[in-house]
Amino acid sequence: MKGSPQNAPDQHEHELRYFILDSLAVPAAVLTATGSIERVNAAWAQSSGAAALLGNVGGNVLASCEQLNVSRQLRSDLGAVLAGDRPAATVDISSGHAAFHAVATGFKPRGGLLVVTAARSDAGRSGRPRGVAFEHEHLATIVDSAMDAIITVDETQHVVMFNASAERIFGVPVEMAVGSHLDRFIPERFRVAHRHHVQSFGQTGVTTRAMGRLGTLYGLRSDGKEFPIEASISQATAGGRRLYTVILRDVSERRMLEEQLIHSQKMEGIGRLAGGVAHDFNNLLTVMFGYLGVASSFLDPDHKAQAALTHTREAADRAAKLTRQLLAFARKQIVTPRVFSLRDAVMSLVPMLRRLIGEDVTLDVQCAEDTGYVKADVGQLEQVIMNLAVNAKDAMPTGGTLTIRTANITLDDSYCRTHVGATPGPHVVITVADTGVGMPPEVLQRLFEPFFTTKRPGQGTGLGLATCHGVVRQLNGHINVQSQVGVGTSVHVLLPREPEGSVGQLEVKPATPATGGSETILLVEDNLMVRELVSGALTNVGYRVISADGGSRAVHAAADTPGQIDLLVTDVIMPEMSGVRLAETISRARPAIKVLYMSGYNEETVLHHGVETETMAFLPKPFTVDALLTKIRSVLGSPARTTTR
Repeated sequence: MKGSPQNAPDQHEHELRYFILDSLAVPAAVLTATGSIERVNAAWAQSSGAAALLGNVGGNVLASCEQLNVSRQLRSDLGAVLAGDRPAATVDISSGHAAFHAVATGFKPRGGLLVVTAARSDAGRSGRPRGVAFEHEHLATIVDSAMDAIITVDETQHVVMFNASAERIFGVPVEMAVGSHLDRFIPERFRVAHRHHVQSFGQTGVTTRAMGRLGTLYGLRSDGKEFPIEASISQATAGGRRLYTVILRDVSERRMLEEQLIHSQKMEGIGRLAGGVAHDFNNLLTVMFGYLGVASSFLDPDHKAQAALTHTREAADRAAKLTRQLLAFARKQIVTPRVFSLRDAVMSLVPMLRRLIGEDVTLDVQCAEDTGYVKADVGQLEQVIMNLAVNAKDAMPTGGTLTIRTANITLDDSYCRTHVGATPGPHVVITVADTGVGMPPEVLQRLFEPFFTTKRPGQGTGLGLATCHGVVRQLNGHINVQSQVGVGTSVHVLLPREPEGSVGQLEVKPATPATGGSETILLVEDNLMVRELVSGALTNVGYRVISADGGSRAVHAAADTPGQIDLLVTDVIMPEMSGVRLAETISRARPAIKVLYMSGYNEETVLHHGVETETMAFLPKPFTVDALLTKIRSVLGSPARTTTR
């Protein structure tokens, strides 16, 4: 770059003025700070009135305005632009049959560009004469108001124009940006490639950079942080010299949302898989629980095989727990929500948490008195808090502080735009923070994936945090995690806040012993093992059982059975006919029949097939024989003898 560094910005400023001047098709002139005409474009020289009235190169516009009786205020406005005290001014000038509308736009440090539109005197009576100059009236203002950064550089890639959005995006004032090399705004590892691209573009006029059609480009803010950008580049020649204009768009917010959406979609896919696997497990576990109970009932209490059966039942219980965790992760768990105080729920867990975390970890509980209410399954929410506390404890192997806070918070649109799954409005927040080892970004990114764990084999299944994520999403909530290696981790669980007037009491039903009966039951189940188990269990306690493996056979069996059928026990989802459709069909011929639905599928799938678990009789799989018998007696609604199994 020619000239000394301190003179470089002035040189570029003059070149930019001439570049804009020569590109205009209307009369335009570059003025000095005192109003002298420094340079004019071709349209000015060819104008029938501009040069004659306002002068030519060497003339003084302020003096001409005074001779033309332009008001002192308008001349003062024009002078303020040239002195650098205001960005723009408009002056209307008329003399004889000519009328002028002049727009002055300032440059830094001083001087300005004057653009005029000439019109007949009758144009003045109908308002301002319109033309290209009128559309360019606020040239600098328009450029500065653009949402995208606009940067013009010369062939040496030194900045000659830097708009307000560029200042905001890069964090560099225009005074410091103009005259500096474009490398200042590009991360070091991309600078050489960028220079080659601009040089190639100048030689060929071909570029791969067009807004929205890019690989990945990055900008560099004044604080040293990189951010993704989209860009378009164009070139023009002014006075035999090339100038390049780059329009940059900060897409960091959009990229962040895209990454969150991709992660959310991945988790949804894993959730659907988990829900399907859990259904198959539930059928198998139902059979295991059932036959374990049957086998145990055939043996004396002190039989040596009872211990083996007990251990097997414990293993099945663990498998059922894993299945429930999979369903919770998939947001498909069947729950019983009620409205309760979040603060009370957290405070009730404090004694258990103190025992859980041990003496080397300090528990600091900070629950705001005005913490609001949430609608959730109490057990599920307690599970979330306990899981987070356990993970926080494990992150502090040498001790530390576990902090649990609750408070009210209101999420606004700007927060929700950058956090997938968050919804605006009043929320309550539970924060579980530790002073542990923290997590690197690659671990943080996979935090809620099922079976992903950084713990040693045998120390965790990787389902704890996945379960938390599923429960919170099922409650229409949102989890925000912040972590720094060596500093610690904070997990914020945000749940929609409920009005206090909707608080209800949890209904506690007393346990009842399993009973049998003599009623007739139509059992419809497409899984052979489950069907044989349930049929045998019901028959053993006195029920008369009619079995069918599908809807059409059940309809025929009901038609062929004389007398009353008291209860239809049916799976919800079957190949040829759903349980709900089957119940509707049979009820038309037998309106007094009662119905009990059962399924190993999740709540959402069951609801989709017409079963509302809160208002219809429903038994989720896996279940024990005792649970089945108790539910059947409840649905039939009449007492019967206690079983002696």
